[in-house]
Amino acid sequence: MIQMEDTLSQVRREYDLLRIEFEQMLAANEQTGKLHLVNYLRHYCIILFADLCREAKEILELLCMYLRINYFVLYIWTIIFIIIIIITAAEQSGNA
Repeated sequence: MIQMEDTLSQVRREYDLLRIEFEQMLAANEQTGKLHLVNYLRHYCIILFADLCREAKEILELLCMYLRINYFVLYIWTIIFIIIIIITAAEQSGNA
């Protein structure tokens, strides 16, 4: 009977040690899970920032292209108006 009580107390001690170890492992895994989530979110933010930079670069390129085209159109209209002024002046001097 005493041997059974000793065995029971030994099993209870082992159970308590295993329970404590399990709780520590569980707490460590919770911290690791949070760390994995933080690392995932950090990585995702880096990817989003890279996408944002790429889109901003494309927008700047399109803006530069628009400004070049706008300048070219203004240049063409200026030439057209100068030609019209020259032709009008030539017609007026020919009529006079």
